[in-house]
Amino acid sequence: MSRRRALNLGLLSIFALLLTVAMPQSANAYTANTWGSVAANSSYCIRGTAGIDHVVPGVWSSNQAWVYSYVYMGDCQTPLMSNQIRVKLQVQKTVGSSWVTLSSTNWMYGYMNKNGDLGFNGPSAYAEYGGAQWGAGWYRTLGSIEVYRMDVVCLPGTSCKWWGGTISSGNEWVE
Repeated sequence: MSRRRALNLGLLSIFALLLTVAMPQSANAYTANTWGSVAANSSYCIRGTAGIDHVVPGVWSSNQAWVYSYVYMGDCQTPLMSNQIRVKLQVQKTVGSSWVTLSSTNWMYGYMNKNGDLGFNGPSAYAEYGGAQWGAGWYRTLGSIEVYRMDVVCLPGTSCKWWGGTISSGNEWVE
């Protein structure tokens, strides 16, 4: 092989590698943030899992978003069984430099339950979001998880009883 041809082949290989790394790739599975910290103080510890998937031909997949909730006492180990929990899910897509909510569930209410040998879990929310019907781009699930605080007194007309935060699945490229 001539020196010039070897140089061209080397440059093309580097270009192909850079193109592969620089271009967004469709995932073969899903993107999820598992057991993430949502909010914590001395009384409550809220954890969650948020995920998003999209259909990829030839791979088990679906256009689904989900969020699971886990609420514990302040030690983050003792399940909080008596307080009501609510979960809400949003599917978002980047438009320009900001996230836009494409769909959202209503609040789902429930309590922590023992789930056989799998441990404890609270209410969850699921949504089919249609994949790339809003066009190619970065998508994510944003889950809101809140616990009803029975240890506070609120002023009339305020909603200080619900306390928590959000968890994001991480970004998934969808085409």
